[in-house]
Amino acid sequence: MKSDSTAEGWNVFKDVDSWWFGYGSPVALGILRIIMSLLALEGLVIGLLDFEAWYTEKGFLPIKVDYEYWIRIPATFQFGTHASGAPAFYQFPGLATVPRINFFGSLYDSRLALALYLVVMIAALLTAAGLWTRVSSIVLALGIISIHHRNPLILHSGDTLMRLVLMYLAFSPCGVTCSLDRLIGLWKGTAPSVPPRVSLWPQRLIQYQVALVYFMTVWYKWLGTDWKNGVAAWFPENLHEFYRFPVPEFTHHQPFLALATYGTLVVELSLATLVFHRPLRKYVLLAGLAMHGYIEYRFNIPLFATIIVGTYIVFFDGEEITDWANRTSKRLTRFRIRVRLPVGTRLRPEAQQALTAMDPFKLVAYDTGVDVEWKAWNAQEHSKRPFIGAWIRSVGAWPIGLVPGLWKRLLTRGALVDGGLGASPDG
Repeated sequence: MKSDSTAEGWNVFKDVDSWWFGYGSPVALGILRIIMSLLALEGLVIGLLDFEAWYTEKGFLPIKVDYEYWIRIPATFQFGTHASGAPAFYQFPGLATVPRINFFGSLYDSRLALALYLVVMIAALLTAAGLWTRVSSIVLALGIISIHHRNPLILHSGDTLMRLVLMYLAFSPCGVTCSLDRLIGLWKGTAPSVPPRVSLWPQRLIQYQVALVYFMTVWYKWLGTDWKNGVAAWFPENLHEFYRFPVPEFTHHQPFLALATYGTLVVELSLATLVFHRPLRKYVLLAGLAMHGYIEYRFNIPLFATIIVGTYIVFFDGEEITDWANRTSKRLTRFRIRVRLPVGTRLRPEAQQALTAMDPFKLVAYDTGVDVEWKAWNAQEHSKRPFIGAWIRSVGAWPIGLVPGLWKRLLTRGALVDGGLGASPDG
């Protein structure tokens, strides 16, 4: 019996080790990279509108004041309550003097600060596109950390989570798939046709971080009395500076307040625990989407809800996302299109792999044609414009098609003369 218990304990340890450090598809990390970097870019654009007010010596927080904020405010943590029921706080002043990454901390010239800010914006765009992903993701992470340390007073918890996620992504192989780096590699024949399996510890760490956010949220809320009494939902509803869109009057009264208060606690606790149980995961995440959807509608907290729900993708393995894309492809057969190349040409094998990677729903097929021009037909045998039709259906090609003429040039460059006429750029 003892040996069986030891073996069982060892198997549990192996399962945990396999979950944390096992290998799998990098698709979820690639999608998360796109989501988080685009949200970071959006946040940077919003900050750019009032750049001088937030990040320069002429604004609300000069560098000296920012320095004093970090140095003089001790790190304070709350652990439980006293016997009287009052919160128990403990201060660790030494933690406040820990060096922080802040490349904006010595830029007293507004022009230099703006130039560095624009560099971070470019890094966000490159990271979203997956171009030079390793370097661009590191620059983006360091840039966001520096910007947040330059002015921490305008941040909310969603910003903090985004900063952590970008830092984790910088250490991850998030550019292995869903990236221009991969497409360029496929086009040149230097990348494998199937994305390699990668260590999933960065994805697991992000899962744990998101769950920890929800767990600590419930923990701190339960230390107070308003959440226990079922009235806490009344207070944010009446913070007029956050007012966004109207809601019915009954939402300000009982029993709706109790339902919203306790329902929030249940959903957040589920997102910290039950989300890891696969049979319940879908329902827990849907509840989280509903909760944050209401927050997004009701309150003017820029990007908060979007950042939080944007991390939900990491609770799905890359293989699950690929299987979902394959199942969805079968439901979209009526949107499929067949593109015929000019007579005497065919796609280079490398180009075919790259175009296939851009088309996760398998909506575009490329064949050798019998005409001198590019042609295309949909599933109903209706004629379509080949280049536009192929671009719209190839999700991975959307950023490429935004550059005028680039998508058409890409297809024509991918055509290989097989005898007879060459590929025509018309169509």
